[in-house]
Amino acid sequence: MFGAKERTATGIHLVDNTLWIVQIAGVEEVTELHALVQHALSGSGRLDGAGGTEELTQALLQVQQDRGLSFENSVMALPQEAFMLKSRPLVVAGEKANREHLLWEAKQVLAGDPNAYSIDFALTRHSGFVVAAHRHVLDLYLDVCNRGGIKNPDFDIPPFALYNAMEVADLLADEQDILALDIESLGACAILVRGGEMAGVASCSWDEDVEVSSRISDLEECLGMLLKEGDEGARPERMLIAGTAAIEGHWSMELAENLGLSGALMDPFRGIDISPLAAADASLLPSRSKFAISAGLAFRGLFL
Repeated sequence: MFGAKERTATGIHLVDNTLWIVQIAGVEEVTELHALVQHALSGSGRLDGAGGTEELTQALLQVQQDRGLSFENSVMALPQEAFMLKSRPLVVAGEKANREHLLWEAKQVLAGDPNAYSIDFALTRHSGFVVAAHRHVLDLYLDVCNRGGIKNPDFDIPPFALYNAMEVADLLADEQDILALDIESLGACAILVRGGEMAGVASCSWDEDVEVSSRISDLEECLGMLLKEGDEGARPERMLIAGTAAIEGHWSMELAENLGLSGALMDPFRGIDISPLAAADASLLPSRSKFAISAGLAFRGLFL
């Protein structure tokens, strides 16, 4: 008699001077892709000054007005410089004891007053992840969201969003070990997944004038260290590649080959009904790997 209520969620990722936005909806067991937005900013939009704050605010308002979208249930990614993420092996028994131990470890490496950070944890069977986000950055983003028409926003970090995208797209079903990499113009983050769970994280960054060959070298070193984490006898055979710079010049595929892995672009919308997309949005689907972080953020808003 009564139809199931549709629930929507929106993922927002600001990277490479562009807003990458994914909006999905769920009704019972069906998940639909309702909108893809690639909105370029004239400046960086970074919240390091009044100009960036106002530009990002106006961009969020413009997207909602131009596209007729509602950002009621939105999750936004924090930039790399806004947080610290560390992974540690679990060394004590019990969730409470592990959280206390991770909190102690985090306070040993945080710069300045620990109260200046919002600290959270994620625990798997074998690893603990501690996230410390700068409170002043969270306050800036919260203010921008409130003025930009987003009430009660949630925030997440790209590595966790990348894992969410893989999980919802059923890319972890066989529980094989996988290396996933998200590349943007000035940096990258990677996660190592073992047995369907996050086992390690890594990130690196570079200046705009750094040559591609040097970027590949930096990433090879970074990922090589990540691959050594966990079970030395088990090495992933494939690497899923995502991000705004993932398909530029195909150098990310060269990176996979150099590591002895089979590389493939990530499809964050695998198993998602894409038929509701308007034609203009559907034209962005060939670059769907660029929306992986935004998709993971939206999936968190809908499912978690």
